[in-house]
Amino acid sequence: MFNSAWLGSMSASSLIELTTTFNVARMLEREDFEKRYKSQMPISISEFLYPLLQGYDSVEMKCDIEMGGTDQKFNLLMGRHLQRAYSVGKEQAVVMMPLLEGLDGVNKMSKSLGNYIGVTEEPSSMFGKMLSISDSLMWRYYELLSAKSLEEIATLQKDVEIGNVHPKHAKEMIAMEIVARYHGQEAALYAQAEFNRVHAQNEIPMDLEILHVKHLFGLLKRSLIVL
Repeated sequence: MFNSAWLGSMSASSLIELTTTFNVARMLEREDFEKRYKSQMPISISEFLYPLLQGYDSVEMKCDIEMGGTDQKFNLLMGRHLQRAYSVGKEQAVVMMPLLEGLDGVNKMSKSLGNYIGVTEEPSSMFGKMLSISDSLMWRYYELLSAKSLEEIATLQKDVEIGNVHPKHAKEMIAMEIVARYHGQEAALYAQAEFNRVHAQNEIPMDLEILHVKHLFGLLKRSLIVL
């Protein structure tokens, strides 16, 4: 569903009616708004409208459950509030998920920050990025992304700590799991082999494009490997 179906046709009077369901004092209870208000940083009216409009989606769709990141708690609960205000007859349950740190291990994974692994990336790129994360961050990825149980992850982490499993091998395991999820097991195995070929064995990749070009005088042909 696209919320333009109801927000696009919302009249000025309907928008004003929506704004009467919540007050500014409550809006300023949102953590980021509160910090900015206390530090005298500007907050635009449109920023106040955003959680109201997101919450109104739950009214129109008569949602039973809404899922989002922990940073969306205020907006998710707004949906419950507006369902009461508009007498929908139900209040949605809210499921919040932890935010995954990006490759830098500091900020949440974000395309705008460039610290992300795209689900549509090529297997080799995805595998390489997974291996670039720190050994400590690896366990966060296991916890939030792996299909392994928490008990299995704890056992693996213990094996790494006592030296039974090398950290690189543990990281390869989660990298393989993620690549296989989006590209299949065969592609994951190939990505692992190519990574080891290039970075461990110092060999050239197998999938380089080869171009044949003529010598300046047309007498010779040379093969150029494009890196």
